[in-house]
Amino acid sequence: MRSSNPLQKYYETEQERLRQFIREECRTDAQRAAVSVMTLERCAPQLALLAEQLPELDGLSLYAGILDDLERSVCDGAALPEKAIRGYEGWCLRTGKLAEGQHISPYSPWRLQLLPGFLEQLGAFFSQGPPLPWEDPRPALLGFWLLFWYETNHRFPSPGNFNFYQYIRSTHPEIEKLGRERDALREELEKSVAYGDAYDAISRRFKEECQKYWGEAAAEKKRLAETCQPMTVKRLLLAPKELDRLRADVWFATTEGASGERLRQRLREYRLLDITRG
Repeated sequence: MRSSNPLQKYYETEQERLRQFIREECRTDAQRAAVSVMTLERCAPQLALLAEQLPELDGLSLYAGILDDLERSVCDGAALPEKAIRGYEGWCLRTGKLAEGQHISPYSPWRLQLLPGFLEQLGAFFSQGPPLPWEDPRPALLGFWLLFWYETNHRFPSPGNFNFYQYIRSTHPEIEKLGRERDALREELEKSVAYGDAYDAISRRFKEECQKYWGEAAAEKKRLAETCQPMTVKRLLLAPKELDRLRADVWFATTEGASGERLRQRLREYRLLDITRG
């Protein structure tokens, strides 16, 4: 989207307001760190769900361990060793490469489509340490970034981009399992033509099984065509709520305290919060 687009203008304006708000209100590294870690906790359910959907991205489970370390740092004042921070950066790089190897397409799960950008920003932050530069507000803005791009590009499917096969995969687990097997054979086919017959066979089977649900997909496309509305700033729901949460986090860190058991409890609650459900 170009900057003249009202949605893009909204995003850029709110991002800058957030940066300025954090700079003005958070006077210490402890406060800035607490705000950033609260945001990173809210992103955890999205990465956990993606790891569940795509077992080949099992490295995503290590994100929870990184959060555990960051929690101890902000709640207990525990120092983060240089080796640990370099490990976080390395994790971002490795996992990003794994994600890019998943043949990301417009019909891939939206979490997978956004994952490389998330890891790139987080990895760039970690690369500046040690110590971690909490004056950089980038981690605190990742929740807003995630939800804005989800809402404007993925939350409301367009009938013009509707893919029958992807819809059927998303609504029928047995088709999704078959689709993953086909995807795996396609990767092998790229390495060796010896897998050509096996790939052709599973592709025929995949198409035949999808035909059973073709009517469902046609009905969904028709529904989208009848109900689809262009996204506008007024229709945004999730991104503005994340802005409210971030402002509340700043208030909490600067008035309630940026460390201790109350912060730890808040972090536990955030790690279980699905921010995509409104």
